[in-house]
Amino acid sequence: MTHQELQNFKSYYYISTGEDNIMYTLKYAHLDYAKGIDNIVTPFIRHNYNANLSTDYDKAVIKAKEIVGDDILILEGAKDTNEWGTGGGDKGHYDNSAWLEQQKLKEKELEEAKRLEKEAYEKAEPVPVTQDRIQFKGVVLGTKNIETQWGVNTKCLFQDDRGFKIWGGYVGDRGDKVTFVARVLVSEDDAKFGFFQRPTKIVELD
Repeated sequence: MTHQELQNFKSYYYISTGEDNIMYTLKYAHLDYAKGIDNIVTPFIRHNYNANLSTDYDKAVIKAKEIVGDDILILEGAKDTNEWGTGGGDKGHYDNSAWLEQQKLKEKELEEAKRLEKEAYEKAEPVPVTQDRIQFKGVVLGTKNIETQWGVNTKCLFQDDRGFKIWGGYVGDRGDKVTFVARVLVSEDDAKFGFFQRPTKIVELD
């Protein structure tokens, strides 16, 4: 998956099977971020277990739809599963080669994402040094809810088209391409990372 595809990635749910390939389970794929080489924040796709569904595929689909609601649910059809008692600690009862292949693919995608992120960051312009409120244009890489004494605030990690990254108030959801005006402070540790304050004139771009 390319850097651009990661940026445009939309979270989704999907039906898989548990460790012993017996119970259908609901899983959630979403974009996450890890600090890698030279403290560069790298995007990757994280897959999380959500809930056990059923040993019957049709019942599992019904239950998954109830849990997911209006969110995206990807269905790939029923799979060959093991009977009760054939799983457990004995891994020899089923073929996990497909799972291993999927893990290798995920590792390759993560390595490629790290490489692209590193290349983009090396080419990035530094955060502008100014006391004025200036315009930024780019994409929201991620959001995070921060608890404060005044309640919960949503913060954004934003990458400007010039390559640098800034952290600040809510300007959109992950993957949104926006432009806004704000004051920015450059990080003392990294000229290509900064903190923006009081964003205004927020416009979502096509």
